[in-house]
Amino acid sequence: MPKKIAEKTKKFLKARFGEAARAMNRAQKAFLRGELPIINGVLTRRKYTQIAAIDEDDALLIRKNEPLPKTHCAKIAISHDADYGDYTIYCGEGAYKADGFIAVFDDTKLVWLMFCEFINPIEDAWFVVGKGGEKIVCRNSLGAEYDFDFDLDEEGE
Repeated sequence: MPKKIAEKTKKFLKARFGEAARAMNRAQKAFLRGELPIINGVLTRRKYTQIAAIDEDDALLIRKNEPLPKTHCAKIAISHDADYGDYTIYCGEGAYKADGFIAVFDDTKLVWLMFCEFINPIEDAWFVVGKGGEKIVCRNSLGAEYDFDFDLDEEGE
């Protein structure tokens, strides 16, 4: 690709999607290598939401509008995958054994990612549609269930 076109494309992507989109592209490449970034949160191409902690009632403490952390990757092991219409959900654990992840692909593109180093391995994940919209529900290795908004917040994708 000519340098001038590459620069325009980079500027367009930065203006259109910003840091979250670039992080998602890096996460997709890492997933294909068998690893994921330790983000302790949920990432889409538009936004990042931090999982700050899990309280004594197994409730996730969420912080919005936090900066995306600069982090390293952990090796992953997929324990479950399932197709749901246009999406495929992969879930499992990271190399540190207390971490878990959910990765949602639309065909070959990673569109939604949750990785948390203190949620425990995710053994199952599925979609649920309710009054509040579409959610991803997961169950970890200790039997705790968590739900996350599946809000891609993207037009035309």
